[in-house]
Amino acid sequence: MPLIGLALGKIDFASLMFKIGDTEIKYGAFIQTVVDFLIVAFCIFVVIQIFEKFKKKEAEKPIVKSDEAILLEEIRDLLKNK
Repeated sequence: MPLIGLALGKIDFASLMFKIGDTEIKYGAFIQTVVDFLIVAFCIFVVIQIFEKFKKKEAEKPIVKSDEAILLEEIRDLLKNK
């Protein structure tokens, strides 16, 4: 938050509050918590997107079947047609 406060004119969000009678409502702490949450959520989103991209590349690789598997599939298909 210090960088965001600096960009917005050296505003300290943690000290933002207003008083109603003797009660202080510190909405600056709430704003800081929301911004922290959004930063963490964005980071998690980016990491998940990167993992999905790698997972997709891995799934695109062609599966090479062995000769035995091809023969067994042909035998299965011939037995199924009888």
